[in-house]
Amino acid sequence: MTDGWFPLGPPGDSMREAIKRLRDYVEEADRDPELVGIEARPDVGRAPPEEWIPQTEAWRSLGATHISINTMNAGLRSPQEHMETIRRYKESLGA
Repeated sequence: MTDGWFPLGPPGDSMREAIKRLRDYVEEADRDPELVGIEARPDVGRAPPEEWIPQTEAWRSLGATHISINTMNAGLRSPQEHMETIRRYKESLGA
């Protein structure tokens, strides 16, 4: 059994169903679903900055326990640009 899950795809109804199935499987294994983390990966290459907060909140409402930021395929040209984008994302969340 796993200690966490990395969902692939955007938040939404199909992801809500997948998370419910995950929690059901965890319960069937006689484990506490609250102890199995869910790490979502918002994709900045597919979402403009104005969607970062709503997307993160959507993941939180689905039960994500961790958020990591995917900067691949965002047209960034250097490690510094990747770091600055992650910093901007974090700041947009007020973190």
